[in-house]
Amino acid sequence: MNKQIFMTMFAALMLCFAACGKDEENNTPDNPNNPNGPTPSGQVDQTLLPGTWLVDTMTINNVNHTPENFKLIFYADGTGLLNDNGVTENNEFTWVIQGTNITVTPRHGQSSYTILKLTATEAAFNGTDVEYPGGNGQTANVYMHMIKIEGGDNPPLGEFPVGTTWSASCQTTQTTTDTLDGGDTVNHTIVAEMALSLEFTNATDGNMTMEIVSTLYDGNPLPIPPSSVNYPFTYTYNSDSQQGVATVTVEGEGTMSMPFTYQASENTITVELPADAQEMFGTARLVFQRTR
Repeated sequence: MNKQIFMTMFAALMLCFAACGKDEENNTPDNPNNPNGPTPSGQVDQTLLPGTWLVDTMTINNVNHTPENFKLIFYADGTGLLNDNGVTENNEFTWVIQGTNITVTPRHGQSSYTILKLTATEAAFNGTDVEYPGGNGQTANVYMHMIKIEGGDNPPLGEFPVGTTWSASCQTTQTTTDTLDGGDTVNHTIVAEMALSLEFTNATDGNMTMEIVSTLYDGNPLPIPPSSVNYPFTYTYNSDSQQGVATVTVEGEGTMSMPFTYQASENTITVELPADAQEMFGTARLVFQRTR
């Protein structure tokens, strides 16, 4: 699905829970009366919902529109956050379960979906006659299947961030200059897409991985395989302020200190980059989403 269309639908909450189910051989959604779904009395155990769920398939009118790295985070207090491939700004919502229905309310609008399955690790929601915003009354049948990738509670601050991993992405642009035989110069632009991860292995040490996943040279893809490099780091963390400092030592380059802040409400870590690293990463700060 076009990302802009999808986010527009979320803003109106018509697709906050529009989603996909796994393709079954009979192409039908999960039986709502199976042992993993609602009980015969028409109830679901809503204590199973809090946590981070990855949408692993999405269908709209039986056509696959699975988004990339699309997560729904449900908190036990009835609030939630939509994480669209790292984008969380203005994506807060509230949720209420009554019987086998879940009603979701973002900043604008409201929508209700039927819970077809809800276990500790798997969920499926279905919505019929979901109206497209600005679609002249057009509606769609939407179905979403999710798998839980994180528990419902944020980690206790006394233990955080030991054992957690985080991911982010960024784009960096570099310019090179070639000198021709006649003395003229030609500028070239290199654009690299990078995927980054942080792993806090214990209370003092961690590891940062940088992977170049794609490269453009003057707008043309370079046929080079992805490459990655690991940077061990040490860190300190204050659970009261939810702030810390990571120190990376690069051979031949010296050390680099990177202050970071944990935002519990969004389950993110924001890393502030020193001036000498901002050009390399193409940004002044990196926002990491928790993956484990």
